[in-house]
Amino acid sequence: MQKWGRVAVIGGVTCWSVGNLIVRDTTLDGPQAALWRYVIGAVLYSTVYRIAVGPLRWSHAVTAAPAAVAIAIEIALFFTAIQRTTVANVTVIASLLPLLLMGVAVRRYKESIPPLVVAATAAGVAGVAAVVLGSSSSVRWSTSGDLLAVAALVFFAAYFLAAKEARAGLSAFALQTYSMIIGIPVLVGACLVLGADLAAPVGSAWLHPIGLVAVPSTGHLLINWAHRHVTLTFTSLMTLSVPVLSAGGAWAVFGEELNVTQVAGMVVVLVVLAVVVVEGERGRFRDQGAEVS
Repeated sequence: MQKWGRVAVIGGVTCWSVGNLIVRDTTLDGPQAALWRYVIGAVLYSTVYRIAVGPLRWSHAVTAAPAAVAIAIEIALFFTAIQRTTVANVTVIASLLPLLLMGVAVRRYKESIPPLVVAATAAGVAGVAAVVLGSSSSVRWSTSGDLLAVAALVFFAAYFLAAKEARAGLSAFALQTYSMIIGIPVLVGACLVLGADLAAPVGSAWLHPIGLVAVPSTGHLLINWAHRHVTLTFTSLMTLSVPVLSAGGAWAVFGEELNVTQVAGMVVVLVVLAVVVVEGERGRFRDQGAEVS
């Protein structure tokens, strides 16, 4: 299942990358788009859950609550940030996740992190810095947007940990369902705090929340499923691909400029990901060899 777990992670981060472009394109306020995404998702997921699994349970809601609250706050902050500054900056700051989680992975989950992966992570952070610094001259860059992205990063790390813990007692689909339901009041509060509109979308504006349910929410489902089959280190490091894919998409779709420094940083990130994947496969084969012997 480890192989399919890695496939799920790759699919998940790809969905997140596309979701960033959907957020960039919508005319809705960031928290407003997140709220109606959750309303649609809650109706859809809870309906399927009740048909396929059965009635919702309070005990399951309590288990899912920490992850649900963390990701709802993260999404509200992230969506607001991505509308205030460049897609490259927001997604690159989010990709600093491995720095926050690597120590936890070693201490709490007893994960073994090869020195090569540690070195590759340091190089990846350098690549991240290059992308951020390279975009500081962009007309869409703003300090407030970057600060919101940093706050979102903290809640994203909390979500990763809480979701992995919740998966010990809940299926990925159950976690997703409860997260959608619990997230609605959290996002209503976020709209009020951030001064965002609570009104329902009108006409074609519905396409963006629907797209967010279809694409990045599916990414969360894939990642949550993968938590029981891959290491926290691998999952967090794969988020380094999101800024590369999103920034490339923003360049292709919205015409956001990419200078030489940013492109060089992205190349570094891609090399880091290749190292992580290859080293992970070597570790898997070593483990299999140990089991056989």
